[in-house]
Amino acid sequence: MRALITQREAVDRYGELTDVLEARYVRWFAELGVFVQPVSKFLTQACVPPLEREADVLILTGGGELPPQFYRERRGPGDQPHRDQTEYLLIERFRAKKKPILAICRGMQYLNGLMGGKISRLDALKTPRPVRVDHPVEIEGEQWFVNQFHKDGIFTSDLASGLDILAVDRENGVVEAFTASEERILALQWHPERPFSDVRTQEKTEELIRHFLKIGA
Repeated sequence: MRALITQREAVDRYGELTDVLEARYVRWFAELGVFVQPVSKFLTQACVPPLEREADVLILTGGGELPPQFYRERRGPGDQPHRDQTEYLLIERFRAKKKPILAICRGMQYLNGLMGGKISRLDALKTPRPVRVDHPVEIEGEQWFVNQFHKDGIFTSDLASGLDILAVDRENGVVEAFTASEERILALQWHPERPFSDVRTQEKTEELIRHFLKIGA
């Protein structure tokens, strides 16, 4: 299986814009049998169709803020405008072609924003969720303990129309994963490629993604 995978936008020591992709993504998906092709943030619209035709799935990665119009709170300008445009072009193409999109962390939030939902800061939750501390979520009647590497999120009331809650932080009313009944979308707020304190949840997450991508164990 071949996947297009997006990258964070950064600046190197010389002030040059660069693409950044954590090695964990490459290793984790390779172990699933998915060959990932990183996509530069400077992708032009003309490049999208041939890239999409060669790929089976689009993977939207985490890291960084979103454009300010997607937030409930007043925010400054987004910090990755070139990435935003590239991901928008890819998302539109894959949705039009009804091909699967796997969205992780920021990718999940961006999809929700593009489809009409909103994002909020999570610094005043009823039950705090510290970064790097796993926390419980409810998914299909089970309790999983997922990792936490984000400060923004989606409250259940802010999920875009057409999206279906798959996992939820019930104590705080925060969406932790969603699908789309009319499209091939799986979005996770947690990171499958990063460590979990709970091995069972790590295994269940891999199983969930394998099922979505139709990959055998």
